[in-house]
Amino acid sequence: MTLQLRGDRGYTRDYDGRFENKIDVHTRTDNKRIGNLSFRGDYRINASDELQLQFGYSGGSRGTGDYPGKFTNANPRRDKDVESLFALARWQRDLGADSQFSLRLYHNRDRLSEDLSQLVGTTQAPLTLKIPEANCQFLGWAWLKETKTCKGVITAGVPTPFDRPLDHVAERSDVEAQHSFWAGEHLRLLWGGGLRLDRVSSTLYLGGDDFKSFHQQSLFANAEWRPLDPLVFNFGAMVEHNNFVGSNTSPRAGVNYRLTPAQTIRATVSRAWRNPVLYEQQGNSRWVYSVIDPQFLAGRTLPLQYLYGQNNLRPERIDSRELGYLIQLPRGGSLDLKWSYDTLSDLIEMYQFDCCGTAIPGTVRTFGNRSEVGVHSFEAQWQQQLDDFTRIHFGWSSTKIARRTPALDRQSEDYSYDRTASRHGQNLLLARQLTPFWRASIGVYRVGSIEAFGGRSLDAYTRWDVRVARQFKWDGTDGELALIVQNLEDSQYREFYVENLWGRRAFVNLRLAY
Repeated sequence: MTLQLRGDRGYTRDYDGRFENKIDVHTRTDNKRIGNLSFRGDYRINASDELQLQFGYSGGSRGTGDYPGKFTNANPRRDKDVESLFALARWQRDLGADSQFSLRLYHNRDRLSEDLSQLVGTTQAPLTLKIPEANCQFLGWAWLKETKTCKGVITAGVPTPFDRPLDHVAERSDVEAQHSFWAGEHLRLLWGGGLRLDRVSSTLYLGGDDFKSFHQQSLFANAEWRPLDPLVFNFGAMVEHNNFVGSNTSPRAGVNYRLTPAQTIRATVSRAWRNPVLYEQQGNSRWVYSVIDPQFLAGRTLPLQYLYGQNNLRPERIDSRELGYLIQLPRGGSLDLKWSYDTLSDLIEMYQFDCCGTAIPGTVRTFGNRSEVGVHSFEAQWQQQLDDFTRIHFGWSSTKIARRTPALDRQSEDYSYDRTASRHGQNLLLARQLTPFWRASIGVYRVGSIEAFGGRSLDAYTRWDVRVARQFKWDGTDGELALIVQNLEDSQYREFYVENLWGRRAFVNLRLAY
């Protein structure tokens, strides 16, 4: 059982909205106070049956919004209440030396509650009406001769659903059964199936308090075949059916061949799918304003459709190819090389379109399958025991992303390889046992520039981390006291948003194992 209480003041340290006293940043509140409770219990019922139970709860408050004075009434500072809980039960039976059956039941529930009435507030907006010219002049509005309409400014109150606290609730229930067994000396099989139900309720995002549902059924199987001692084949597939997109199949095939006792090559091809979520498929954000002024329009409502899901999305698809080479080096070393090429099709993106009659044309957001991209990557990892007390690890990666189809319009996402992924990244870790009780390590990480979707253009950065630990025994218990310093140089690099400033962080960790 674990009980954890955690609080922090978020990323931003420069509350006045400046970075190094030069660059304006968008300061915001992102502090949190969260409590977590988790439990796991394992019970052997008899010689053949085991039962595992898990549950957990997390709840508290998270800050959001801008610091006062940065953007007046644009995004006021506030707290939102969050909570999450889950429960899992797993029963496993040994059916013999080479066969097992398991049944798993799972449920989780997430809830977020927030008051957004300050976010919108009272609104002034232009409005054009068809009324007599005399009435228009009486109001002091502008008379448009060509269209014989009257144009002026109205004041509207807080729109629904922002006029009351909002709850967003998401639930998942899942059951899965699987059976594994040896079907001969060289063939091992696993097969099974599952049922899943997702339920989501959100007045703001789904247009009502009622729950919308996603149902899915799945069957899967995998075979591991060893025709020769150095050769292993893996073949697998999963068939899914859901109420959003119907049925699809995810196959996978892989082979590992041991060239020598120290060298192995591998190759894998696979296809997988990401189904659209409820917000993408059936989202419905509709704001309804009530007119306050002028008086003769008081009580009149003006609807605005912010987002409307068209319930016509296809699942996103990824086709992957991978080649790998692993060699074991002397003195406990190894070198692992991997090349991969992935193609992603029917990527779901948000764009604007005209719909829904009462909305302002061109402002309604929706989702569509709009892009296809390719991702080339290469990774290398080397680790080596330099002597009896020193170990080194080095990693390097290169990624290139490119669009495979022309952009539909200017709203399409830009997948240029020098924008959406770090072109190169490196990491180096050196660890040494200084004495029988003292251990130290130093790591350096280099990440290239990136511009994440929804984020900002971020420069490349280098980060140094140091860890010093003292191992000890106390009353028969093994323990360790460690000092960890992250971003030793205090380089103030940024993550995703320009205001996510990562300064130097230092903390002490005490571990007792009993």
